[in-house]
Amino acid sequence: MGYIRRHRVFTPVSTSGGASHAFFTSGHVQGFIEAIGIRKASASAVSSNARYTITAELSSQVILAVTATGTTASLVFYYPRAQAQNVSGLALLGVSTADASGIWPVQIPVAQERVKIDITSGGAASGVFTTNNYVDLYISGG
Repeated sequence: MGYIRRHRVFTPVSTSGGASHAFFTSGHVQGFIEAIGIRKASASAVSSNARYTITAELSSQVILAVTATGTTASLVFYYPRAQAQNVSGLALLGVSTADASGIWPVQIPVAQERVKIDITSGGAASGVFTTNNYVDLYISGG
């Protein structure tokens, strides 16, 4: 059984409103994405309309894309998964009715590349530059 490693990326967003802010893991990441935690330091730290797009830097594989992560100070967790496909590229559908969507989710791999966190429309509502916002990446394997 492997262990899970956490990679924390601080995301200080300035008051530039709709501008894009890019942040990266400090080094290469290898393994499977288990969970992502997005922390807003305060209700006014990052706009409630901010869009977080998290991708693998070299492959450009989208790991998570979310908007409106909340209006209060909080730590919100996401558990991103990809849609499995067969050798013809068609989606594999579950045979159980337990999953209403019918998709067959699989973990998202990242192999020896940095993870990029892009925040758009995230200008601080309070007009301050905050350093207490961060994104935690929980990676297994590797």
